Amino acid sequence: MSPEERWRGGVLVAAFATLILGAGCADIPDSGGVSLAQVGGADTEPLIRYQPPGPPAGATPVQIVHGFIDAMRAYPVSTDAAQQYLSDEGAASWRPERQTVVYDDISATATVSGQVVLSVRRVATLDARGSYTPIANRLFDAEHAFALTRADGEWRIDNPPDALYVSSDFFADIYQPLSLYFLDRTGRVIVPDPIYLPTGDQLATSLVRGLLQGPTGDLGRRLRTIVPPSTQVDVSVPVRSNGVAEVRLSESVLTLSDAQREQLAAQLVWTLRQVTGIVGVRILSAGVPLDVPGVADVHNLNQWDAYAPTDPSLSGQLFALRRGRLVVVSQTMVSPFEGVGREVSRELSDFDVDRDFTLLAGVSADRSDVLVGDLSGVPGSTLRVLYNDGIDLTDPTWDRTGSLWVADRRPRGTRMLLFDPQPDRAEGFRRIRMGPLDAARIEAFALSTDGLRFVAVTRHVDGSRLGPRRLMMGTVELAGDTRGNQIVDVHEVVTSSVAFDAPTDVGWTDPTTLSVLARVGTVSPQPYEVRIDGSRVEGGVVPPPEPLLPPVGAASLATGASPDSLTYVGNRGGGLWFQDAERQWVRVSRSPLLLPDYPG
Repeated sequence: MSPEERWRGGVLVAAFATLILGAGCADIPDSGGVSLAQVGGADTEPLIRYQPPGPPAGATPVQIVHGFIDAMRAYPVSTDAAQQYLSDEGAASWRPERQTVVYDDISATATVSGQVVLSVRRVATLDARGSYTPIANRLFDAEHAFALTRADGEWRIDNPPDALYVSSDFFADIYQPLSLYFLDRTGRVIVPDPIYLPTGDQLATSLVRGLLQGPTGDLGRRLRTIVPPSTQVDVSVPVRSNGVAEVRLSESVLTLSDAQREQLAAQLVWTLRQVTGIVGVRILSAGVPLDVPGVADVHNLNQWDAYAPTDPSLSGQLFALRRGRLVVVSQTMVSPFEGVGREVSRELSDFDVDRDFTLLAGVSADRSDVLVGDLSGVPGSTLRVLYNDGIDLTDPTWDRTGSLWVADRRPRGTRMLLFDPQPDRAEGFRRIRMGPLDAARIEAFALSTDGLRFVAVTRHVDGSRLGPRRLMMGTVELAGDTRGNQIVDVHEVVTSSVAFDAPTDVGWTDPTTLSVLARVGTVSPQPYEVRIDGSRVEGGVVPPPEPLLPPVGAASLATGASPDSLTYVGNRGGGLWFQDAERQWVRVSRSPLLLPDYPG
């Protein structure tokens, strides 16, 4: 089960007090309709239907502003009630769709000039597409100065801010973590672009409209969409009683080739399959089903699994070294690789098995050489040297195309090297430019399975001194169609809920979720799952707390992106632990298991 499925499967807060009191200092409404609303299918929790009251007669300017903010918590989500607090001019100019502000405290205060100043402590913002940006420093700041005017003897707002304001409780209950799916530059892999949208019967429509607009933010330069620029969707995307979503697109899609129609169908099906209750997708244009050769009118949800962002070759097998031999780990079972084991011909400081289980890449004990060997050969087969000019090489990592990434840490920063290890295609190596990370020390890094994203634990290099560890992420920009060229859009991963202290290791559990080994406060290092936009953190000390990993000196993290992968944590002495079905931490073996790692 993925982290997002676990999130959606959790208990949604369904207490009326949560919806009413979530506005912080706002007045509690004394009227307005409240009822249960069943959303998303029979297996989902009922949510509170809340219809905020209109402005009461004789309300003061402060009460009008409080009522306006409270009205934004209508569910099903609607701005109808909020508009009643606006003057005609204010209603005509209001553009709440431009931004959503998520807050944990809010207040309104009258000034001597007659304005009402709204002060907000922001948690995050969503842009018009639903892209989430956490706020690192939650300061209580003056947000907006409301000007009010009289309309028929009652106060109304003349200058509403172009935003929706929702409490963090309301956001957690109503907004759903989703993704829009686009194509990588090869056109063969679907890549998720994470967003948040409110749950409700317009969810399918909102997803399709977001997809038609193309990738969000900087991803527009890294991903492709096959949707023609002028394409529009009908007023809504209805989901019929049989679970089939009907997507009626404008005639511009009729110009697409057969291959492009398949890619369009893949984008739509991957995006809509997230909506509970949808079992198939019918794509129409000019009133008739869009012809996709070899496919029925209704696309089932697994129709385009070949485009999956998670590499189907990934395995749930964990590899490690035990007394110099390659072994496979499965919970408390430790077995020689392929039943006979493979003795490693040189002592290694790090290694990685490729996704086909045919090649082993390693870094020599002094971290100066990159080595590669054939796992299908006889035991003890020699590792050949790919590179022998390293200063302080990191753990090698295989990417989706079969290329090998290794970082060489040097006194003034890091050189990221990309190798083609096949003997008949040997091209030496190429350097991957990493922007600001070139001048940093990379402690650990990992590539997402879709090949788009790069995450690393880094330290700023200042002469002979190293700064604190930071969690940094960037986008892999391709040279041509497949080969990595440079890391761009580099930024720190900031979360809404916790601050990581000294992250040690990092990996991926799925294309939108990181696994991070770090400390929070004074607790010993724990593994955490982090959505890449920083909106969610699970595990460790984050409520509801899971059983904590004992203080075992955790130094490494092994996490895989296949559905059956477990998370393992190791220490420098060869101790290795995993969480069992009851989420309790269990030691794998008393024998030292060194350098645990999943393939790729």
